[in-house]
Amino acid sequence: FDCKADLPSQPHHLSRSCSGTTKGEKPPNIDNSDLIIRPGCPQLQSNLVENRDFILLNKEVWKLLYSWYPGGPILRRRVIGEGQNMRVELYPFCLTVYKVDDFGMPIIDSKLQSPFSRSDTLEEVRSHLRANL
Repeated sequence: FDCKADLPSQPHHLSRSCSGTTKGEKPPNIDNSDLIIRPGCPQLQSNLVENRDFILLNKEVWKLLYSWYPGGPILRRRVIGEGQNMRVELYPFCLTVYKVDDFGMPIIDSKLQSPFSRSDTLEEVRSHLRANL
């Protein structure tokens, strides 16, 4: 198969679609695993190129394709900026946080990795962390 990845709208999703199927043959399910650095982490490989490694899709198109060809992982991305300076944020910040014990030592099984946009406020980051820790 000759595969390209697909990335949707605000928030954008990253996914993989494949061309090269035989007429009448159903394409395979979405597989984005080669776009990320490791399983379970939403961080993308470095040096991905739009229209070579992936394409952008809006949220509605992504939902439709995903309903037909489930799979994943689902990789959401945000549109940031203003006016004509809008762009999809492919590489958001990834923050790793641990709860700590009474001695200030990290509790290893409390690890939380969350992507945050450059456009997120400090209050949005705090709120997310409080809700998920």
